[in-house]
Amino acid sequence: MHFGSWEGRTWDEINAHDTDAMRRWADDWINVGPPGGESGLDFAAGVSCALGPIVAEMRRERRDVLVVAHAGVIRVAATLLLGEPLGAAFDRSIDYLRAGIFDASATGVRLLAWDADISSE
Repeated sequence: MHFGSWEGRTWDEINAHDTDAMRRWADDWINVGPPGGESGLDFAAGVSCALGPIVAEMRRERRDVLVVAHAGVIRVAATLLLGEPLGAAFDRSIDYLRAGIFDASATGVRLLAWDADISSE
């Protein structure tokens, strides 16, 4: 997610210097972006655009695909793949170096495992 003028700043710094904008964003991150940044809808559109060819490849070739991304991307991708409301994206937590494992078939996408430890595989 592009955070605009908030990029590289801590949440404490943002809250101290841009309290009103942070409150508006926190209250409605789906529709409101940080100053100069993107809203949740904008972010989800980019994630969806990237996912389309990946899911199509999985369905067509029936083979495994590995996608490495930041937690926010993974959460939004899971929400989109599972057809959940975007507002639920951050209800599901995922730790560092963990995975969401999905199966994509002609009938849809299934979540096989979440926050899975794949370090030994």
